[in-house]
Amino acid sequence: MKKKVNLITETSHNIQLLERVDENQNRELFVEGVFSTAEVKNANGRRYRKDILEREVAKMMKNISEGVVFGELSHPDSQEIHPERVAIKLESLQWKGNDVWGKAKVIDTPMGNIAKTLIKEGGLGISSRALGTVSNEGYVNDDLSMITYDLVTNASNPGSKFVRGIYEGKTFEVEVDGEEEEEVIEDGILKEDTITEKEAKEEFGNYIISELKNIIKGMKLRESKIGIDTITALKMFFDAGYTSESKIKVAFTELKKLKQPTSGYYMADDVSALIKKLNH
Repeated sequence: MKKKVNLITETSHNIQLLERVDENQNRELFVEGVFSTAEVKNANGRRYRKDILEREVAKMMKNISEGVVFGELSHPDSQEIHPERVAIKLESLQWKGNDVWGKAKVIDTPMGNIAKTLIKEGGLGISSRALGTVSNEGYVNDDLSMITYDLVTNASNPGSKFVRGIYEGKTFEVEVDGEEEEEVIEDGILKEDTITEKEAKEEFGNYIISELKNIIKGMKLRESKIGIDTITALKMFFDAGYTSESKIKVAFTELKKLKQPTSGYYMADDVSALIKKLNH
């Protein structure tokens, strides 16, 4: 059967920056520290049972050993990994008491280069991304499914759809093994959870229209009140040709000189004007 779950995130700023030089004299950058914690009530008011977290970490460790676990710069609003936003590759996870101690390499991608500058300024944390539900007592339930760890700025950014670490924009449906769907019987007749093709098309059309309206409304409200965040601003520089780590560092230095309507946010027009000024 299918079950509705939420996108859940937890952020840790208990990490440190490591640098090393490889055999080709290239500098490599890593973040290392506490990635997750079990049996402790966190800042979002949630607790993770250790046996459940151990199960999910074991799955991730297997994927890490195969070199296929990547994280993005800032959380997306979905469970998918978007290649164009990848910034880190997970290298290891291990248990230290109730803490999951992790290590991730910041890789040479567009978002990875932006992340390197932000990390050195001390503005990033590591954040788990998972699907699941939470009990009334605050425990994350057995349906937890860990996706990855991402690099994030401030988990409580103004205008964010993540409220106390849970994405409230929508729920996600996942297949649940070993459970039968509940039968609904009305007037002695079994009611099946089906809709016609016409109803499905109408529902899908209404959903798309609603989502587009929400996106446009959210963008206008966000930009008019708080502007764009640091990552989005740096992405504008990247699109304008600031692709190397040294150029992104220059962009970040100049960006901090701009007026900020809200801490860590900039007006898009101001950023565009700054790019034009620096390019002339």
